[in-house]
This record gives sequence, C-alpha cells and structure tokens, in this order.
Amino acid sequence: MSYLNRIFDVKREEVAEAMHKRPIGEVRAEAEDAETPRGFIKALKQADKKPALIAEIKKASPSKGLI
Repeated sequence: MSYLNRIFDVKREEVAEAMHKRPIGEVRAEAEDAETPRGFIKALKQADKKPALIAEIKKASPSKGLI
C-alpha cells in the first residue's frame, strides 16, 4: 500500500466520523450564514504597503519523509 493510499484511508475514516458527529445539513447551513470572504487579491491589496506573506512550512513530505 502506498503512502497516498494510507492517507486516503485515514481521511475517509476522519470524514465518516466527522459526518457522524455533525450532519452535513448543519455544516451547509452554517456556511450559507457565514460572511462573504474578502478575497485573496483584495486582502493583499489592503495590506497598506506593509509586507504581506503567505507561507507553508512543512517538516516532512508523505512520500519523501523529512525535508
């Protein structure tokens, strides 16, 4: 079994458990009531000439191990 298949299996279990705890209809209703996101470009433009940073820091890769 590949690393990716293991990740899929774990994620399927997590999603099934989450759906059991909180019905999808409840999640949809909350999403519909949420505020409209401000948008990626707009958020960067509103930085008022201050540095804006988007970063992802990873310790390891599922297929390559520690980076």
